[in-house]
Amino acid sequence: MNGKIKWFNPTKGYGFIAVEGRGDVFLHVSALEKANISQLDVDQEITFEIGENRGKETAINVQTIPPTKPAGNSIDPKVLGNA
Repeated sequence: MNGKIKWFNPTKGYGFIAVEGRGDVFLHVSALEKANISQLDVDQEITFEIGENRGKETAINVQTIPPTKPAGNSIDPKVLGNA
């Protein structure tokens, strides 16, 4: 499942993931520690699975999604003098 970081507070150790078409998903710092993720930014895209903790949904198996280059913003090698 994909979503975007709605907010995450490292001091409190939790935050929420916004998922289009459904409610927000709880994100605990332990899921980030297991994935070796040390920092998240608001609106950062991630992929994850839904798990359960104390009867509530929580994100597990979290992975960050690298940002994609916007279309049309590539530089022609001829402009750089490399062609």
